[in-house]
Amino acid sequence: MKLALLLVLVAATNAQDWKSLEEETMRHFQALLRFDTSDPPGREQEAADYVRGVLAAEGIETKVFAVAKGRPNIVARLKGTGKKRPVLILGHTDVVAVDVSALCARAATCMGAAPLTTRTTSSPAS
Repeated sequence: MKLALLLVLVAATNAQDWKSLEEETMRHFQALLRFDTSDPPGREQEAADYVRGVLAAEGIETKVFAVAKGRPNIVARLKGTGKKRPVLILGHTDVVAVDVSALCARAATCMGAAPLTTRTTSSPAS
C-alpha cells in the first residue's frame, strides 16, 4: 500500500531506531487493512480519518478534499528547504474486488499465451 509508505516516512522523521520504526509501520499497516474500504460503494472515510490523525499527531498539517460524500482525499505537505527536488507520494485507500480467474486469463492473453485451463489426465491402463 502506497499509503503505508507515507506513514513510514512520517514515522521516520522522528524515529531513532529501526526496530521501533518497523513496529510502528506494521501497526499502521494493520490498522489500515482493518478498514472496509471496498469500492463499490467506496467507504474511505474511516481510513482517511485514521491517516489524518496519524499525520496530525506528528504535527503535519492536512487538508481534506472530497468530490463525493464519504470518499475524502487527504493532502499533506512536508515543506523542504528548496535545496532538493520535491517528492510526491500518492496513495489511495479504497480497494476493488478482483475476479482472479478473469485476471489470470487477461494476464495470459497480454503475455501472448493461451489462457490457463484445467486439464484432466487419465492414468494409463494397466
